[in-house]
Amino acid sequence: MSHRVTRLRSALSFSVAPLLAGFFAVACSAGPGGESSASSSQALSGPGALHSNVTRGSWHPQVGGDHGKWDDERACHPAPLGLCPLFDSDFGIGNGGPACAHVTTPSCPDRVDTWDDLIVFDFAIAVTGDCRFGQWAPPLLTDQDVVNYLNDLLAFTLRFFGCPEQGTTGRLTFGLIPSALQGDHFTTADLDALADTYAAAVAQALSDSGAPPLSADQMNAINMKLNRLAHHVPGTVRSNAFTFSTCPPGSANLTADTTPDDDSDCQ
Repeated sequence: MSHRVTRLRSALSFSVAPLLAGFFAVACSAGPGGESSASSSQALSGPGALHSNVTRGSWHPQVGGDHGKWDDERACHPAPLGLCPLFDSDFGIGNGGPACAHVTTPSCPDRVDTWDDLIVFDFAIAVTGDCRFGQWAPPLLTDQDVVNYLNDLLAFTLRFFGCPEQGTTGRLTFGLIPSALQGDHFTTADLDALADTYAAAVAQALSDSGAPPLSADQMNAINMKLNRLAHHVPGTVRSNAFTFSTCPPGSANLTADTTPDDDSDCQ
């Protein structure tokens, strides 16, 4: 199956409800044995992702390229994780074997339209509803900027977990910032919040699908890798302030991450 997805399924085969009345919602999902597992439900102001006109019906997902340059060119580059075969199994899409363990090709399980898509969707829900990124909306971002961002997130997710789309080149970098904002400087609070939100979206996607949660060690590895990548973003300003916040003053503060970098996985 081609990984150049031409459209987003009208409803994911798991538990994510479609776009209704101008908001995304993640409803309760049926876990193993038919038991309900509670998940978040968030109303998003604006018609679609990042308050744009981009909805699930209008977005035609296509794995994006590396439109941003979120690396300061230091010698150490963190290696990707190796969780793709685990996600393939947990999401029930088959086993591609050794040939698909570290790359995504048309002959591999359909990751883009399953766990990749669901992680990106849950992350988009969270960012859209978070006042710390409230200005990530028109006119700062156009509808095309939003489409590019979602597609770049698809590519980043495959790469981050260790199975980039065939033909991907270059190093793994912090891919959670819209490429349209490449010229802006971000604070440590911005980057830490994005990293935390993405890690939470991974856990939410597993919950949505009824898959078992990751172990504490696996979640810790995800968090450490995201923090390591965040520390490579050039021009970062050490501050607890959020650059694009629309939150009331004093209502959204975050202590910047001070965890020492782990250089044991340098590439």
